[in-house]
Order: sequence, then structure tokens, then C-alpha cells
Amino acid sequence: MKTRRTNFLAILIAAALVLLSISPVWALGTADDQTITNTASVAFTINGTTTTTTSPPETFEIDTKVRPVVSSDGDNSVVAGVADFALPFTVTNEGNNAAGSSYFNLTYEVSAQNNFTMTNIRIYLDVNNNGTYEAGTDTLVTNPVQISNVSGSNNDQFLLVGDTPVSNGATDTTDTAVANNTVTYSLIATASAAAGAARVADSDGNDATLTEIVFADDSGTAVGAPADVANDGFHSDSGIFTTLATLGVAKSASDGTSGYHIPGDVVTYDITVTNGDPSFAATNVIVTDSIPANTTYDAFLIGDCNGTREWSINSGGTWSTSEPATPANTTDIRCTIATIPITGSETVSFTVTID
Repeated sequence: MKTRRTNFLAILIAAALVLLSISPVWALGTADDQTITNTASVAFTINGTTTTTTSPPETFEIDTKVRPVVSSDGDNSVVAGVADFALPFTVTNEGNNAAGSSYFNLTYEVSAQNNFTMTNIRIYLDVNNNGTYEAGTDTLVTNPVQISNVSGSNNDQFLLVGDTPVSNGATDTTDTAVANNTVTYSLIATASAAAGAARVADSDGNDATLTEIVFADDSGTAVGAPADVANDGFHSDSGIFTTLATLGVAKSASDGTSGYHIPGDVVTYDITVTNGDPSFAATNVIVTDSIPANTTYDAFLIGDCNGTREWSINSGGTWSTSEPATPANTTDIRCTIATIPITGSETVSFTVTID
């Protein structure tokens, strides 16, 4: 019995020693509202007598360091008329609030030097931290956001999400269907109180007896009013949306076999798809067309589709890679082209007979 009790006591002592050896995780740096006290000691000998004296204690309070850091996590390519493209950002709290977190208002700014602007701009918390907007998963930001300042967990990922305007039909540097047009956005994190009001830094010099608010942020990319300079209580970084070219589509119909368009004539439709993007190939290009009213499908030859040919007899409800047993039943044709190279083009052709 004594041995068992001794072993149990040894286990308790060992557990206590382990607990004592674990250091708590504090906010980054010494937490604010702590008192630092220092007293100097001087030992000296006068006329053979050794004496020790001490200085009065010098005491000061640790002030509240406010340091938001916004970092762009990359740019993004956009397509005219398509919604929900995202610029990813990380917002880091490098402050020392003893509460273990701080509050920030997240806003954005669009640069004045742009070819176009996005619409329907929103800011989301990137729940999966994957840099991609996921509707129904990512959370729309409601200011202020609370970010931990405990070492190892002091950042969150956010997405600046917008929709790309439709093409204006031009071929100039403002058209979203033209490749390599750009727009730059900055995400801004401003130190705030829990209710959302902006925090105000101390401005009358250091008082060693008080815990004062000190802005310690770097300058950022935002150039609005006011511009983002160092030690102003907010920080920003920027990302760029760049347009990809929209594929050009041209369609032509040949004269009938008689030189006119009369019943019984065969007409050839040519659909030419051009990739005007100077940097990227177009992949998985799907060309779909319906057989016009008052005509009957005639032929869709292998050479008329540099890809996978498909037919539908129910207006696109289902598709088959085999031509219908009765070709005249065809209502729609489809050609899937694996790749159209940079500045390249492909033509899809089929023939119909005028009823």
C-alpha cells in the first residue's frame, strides 16, 4: 500500500512539474497595461566601510501597440460579363492588446489609373483559406472584424470580390473583352473599437503612468484621402484584376447550290472562333448551333469540326457522339475543341437543305 501511494505521489509531482514547465501563449510582444519596474543597486566602500544603496524605482506602463498588416496574396484574371472574381488578402494583427485580439474596419479603394472598374464589390472572410470565392461558404464581412493577436493565430484571410462588366463592344483599352486591361484595388484595415469607431492614437507625448495607444503600422498602397502613410492606424495592400480576351465568333452562310436560296438548295454554315488573347490558349471550347427552322440537317463532316462532334434530336436535351440513324431528325449540333492556341482560330461547318 505504501508503494502504491508513493508511486501515485510521484505521478502527481511529475504532472505538476510538466504543467509548471509549459509557458502560456501571450499576445505578440509584452501585453499592454503591464508595469515595468527597475531599481538600480550600488555597492561602494568609503574609509573601509562597505555600503549598498539603491535608486528610487523607475516605473512605466506598456502602451497599446496598434499594428495592422495587410498583404496581397495574388492577382486574378477576369472574363467580361462574369461574376464573382476574387482578390485574396491576408490581414495580420501584430498588436499587443492584452485581451488577445483587436478590431479592424475593412474597406477598399480603387486606383484612379485603370482601364475599367469592377461592379458589386464585396469583402468576404475566406472560410477555407483557399483564395477562391465560394458562395454559401465564405462569409460576408460585417465591420468591425475581430482578429486574434495571439502568436501563431494572428491573421485571417479575406477576399475582395467583384463582377466584371460586360464588353462594350469596342476593341480599345477600356473594353473588358480585350486582353490585359487592368484595374487595381487596395484592401484597407483600419484599427477600430469594438463598436466600429476608429481608434485614436495618443498625441500629447508619452506619459509613463498611462497605457496609451500607439500606431506602429507601415505605409501602404492606398492613395486616397488620407493616403496610407506610416503610423496612421491603418494599412493597405493592392491586387490587380486583369482581363482575358473573349473569344470572337463569326458566322456565315453560303449561297444555295443554285446561287440563290430556294427550296431544295444546300446551304453551308461556317462558324469561326478566334482566340484573341495574346498570352493564353483557349481550352475546352464548345460550339453549339441549332438547325434553323425551315431547313433540314444535311451533313456535319469530320473535317468540319477539329474536335468531338455531337448531335441532338431533342433541342439539346441529350447529346450523342453518333449521328442519328435518321439524320434529318437532328435539331442541334455541337463541336468541342480541346485547344485554340494563342491568336489562333478554328472553324466549325455543317450543311442544311432548305425545305
